[in-house]
Amino acid sequence: MLTAHARAWIETLWGPLQSDGHALMASLPEEHLRIVAGFLTSARAIQDRHAARVAKLLQEPGRSRAARQRGGLSPAALHRVKLYVEAHLARRIPVGELARRAGLSVFHFTRAFRQSTGMTPHAWVQQQRVERARDLLSQSSLPLGDIALAVGFGSQSHFTTVFRRITGLTPAVIRRDAR
Repeated sequence: MLTAHARAWIETLWGPLQSDGHALMASLPEEHLRIVAGFLTSARAIQDRHAARVAKLLQEPGRSRAARQRGGLSPAALHRVKLYVEAHLARRIPVGELARRAGLSVFHFTRAFRQSTGMTPHAWVQQQRVERARDLLSQSSLPLGDIALAVGFGSQSHFTTVFRRITGLTPAVIRRDAR
């Protein structure tokens, strides 16, 4: 429950914003308000979807020190790398940048990452891109070329090749089956 002091501060800080917002909205025709409401609803759904994805990453259990294999990445370093990849999946992700996030040289990072995940950093990033692409294939009607670019592949053909190698199916088949 809020105290009277907290309510007064909230009103002081946000009251003018609320008043100005009401005045702005009152000046718009109803048709424009429907468009704005539709946009905000869609934006909220996108925000909720991404917030859930980030929350899932943050809830991944860390391995205890005893359970961690000797020579692998620490749970904190692995978590930092995963968060960085998740946030930058649409861009080129150099191994040197991942190593910097983990606080290791490229050589030591590559060895420790493979020991921790069972995959090379490059293969793991590609797998993350394919997983994100699967979500986009089932949740959107974007063309395959746009999805390829959105998840960090340079071309649709490279996207399709990697997607098929990892999943055994083409993106078009996944999209068709999702409908």
